[in-house]
Amino acid sequence: MRSLMPRIGFIGETSLKTNMAKTTGWSPKGTCLIDHAPFGHRKTRTFIAALRHERLDAPWVIDGATNRDLFDRYTETQLDPALQPSAVIILDNLAAPRSPQATAVMKAIGAWFLFLPPYSLDLNSIEMAFAKLKAMIRRAAARIYDDLWHTVGHVCDLFKDEECFSFFKAGGYETD
Repeated sequence: MRSLMPRIGFIGETSLKTNMAKTTGWSPKGTCLIDHAPFGHRKTRTFIAALRHERLDAPWVIDGATNRDLFDRYTETQLDPALQPSAVIILDNLAAPRSPQATAVMKAIGAWFLFLPPYSLDLNSIEMAFAKLKAMIRRAAARIYDDLWHTVGHVCDLFKDEECFSFFKAGGYETD
């Protein structure tokens, strides 16, 4: 199965906000922990990417939640250049990826794609990568959107090939 790994990719999305900063912490005994946290209305930003066996590929950040139009644009502008013929793309069972336009783009490249069953996060290896991404962003404590995007850009570079492959193994997609 290792020979198929370069062809397989998981597509997923997750939301990012400035209020992801930690809300708890430690201070010396007898002192209060004082830190700043954002307050007020927060808009959702969505991070979309493909997890390959050796990297986090085709990252894209959008303003708001994912819908069909935005997913179509992602497929055409980010995913299309990253795909190779006979790639296998595994997608969440959401409405946006089931777009006929996105399907046409993937078929034109010669990619195979399949949708995971509903509520099957344990089968989607990119969810483990997103958990790490969010933990790193919480640690960075980005309080404004510019800092958040800067942090996301640096965090994506921290996903090494061994680690990405371990996400596949943890999801049961590797055999010896």
